Amino acid sequence: MTQQVGLVVGGAPGGEVSSTWSLEGGGVVQAVPGLLAELDATITLTYDDALALGTGELDPSVAFMQGRLKSSGDTGVVFELLAATAASGAVSGAGGFREHLAALIESD
Repeated sequence: MTQQVGLVVGGAPGGEVSSTWSLEGGGVVQAVPGLLAELDATITLTYDDALALGTGELDPSVAFMQGRLKSSGDTGVVFELLAATAASGAVSGAGGFREHLAALIESD
């Protein structure tokens, strides 16, 4: 079952940036610009924190625990995304979390 997570980055130089991430089988299978009408969960963070996540300076789970990464909707789906970012190969490499995030914030 595919789950849809919206990612909203506030405070980017060109304004708010958003994308929808599709999770399936414990990993991110697609990330596209904009938000779908129906999302299972939404994650919101600042541009600076998005940059830190993208470079690996900030761990997504730590950001969540510190309240720097806000969520709404199905918390289980948010935890699935956080687990996917911690999985081997999911954080970096082709199609990894950091690459999806970097593409999002660079599109601004």
